[in-house]
Amino acid sequence: MTGTNTTLPTIKADDDSKARIIAAARHSFASVGFEGASTRRIAEAAGVARSLLLYQFGSKDALWRAAMNDLYGGIDPRMSRPLAVVGHGPIVDRLMAIVTAFIALCAEDADIHRIMTVEGRRDTDRLKWLVETHLWENYLKSCTVIREGQAAGWCGRATRARSPT
Repeated sequence: MTGTNTTLPTIKADDDSKARIIAAARHSFASVGFEGASTRRIAEAAGVARSLLLYQFGSKDALWRAAMNDLYGGIDPRMSRPLAVVGHGPIVDRLMAIVTAFIALCAEDADIHRIMTVEGRRDTDRLKWLVETHLWENYLKSCTVIREGQAAGWCGRATRARSPT
């Protein structure tokens, strides 16, 4: 057949629809967790067809990771900046910088705290990925300061956390 177009129509996702999908996914995952979230409801909340969501992200797991990248992508610099400001000052100032930065982060975007609460309930591959990808470096920096605080008597000892690997 000459002159016949045999290509399938392409689904086009603009930046706005992708951003709406990620925002809806963040809210859904933070509110009801991975298992409770549905791609159909996320698509509805974003005002897009479910087929566009699946075309754009491929799977619910890939959407979860994209939403977590969006939510946690800038967490390390935001948590490290206050420590850099206090530098090697008094240990109490460095401990307070860590706590204050975390509280400010959670106050700025409650989904950060909600995701940690929901995902932290069970040892899952998603939790391991989140820690390894976005939280581990900050955790190591914070542990160093906390150990100094413990040695100086500013905070008590707790059980040691496991490595994500």
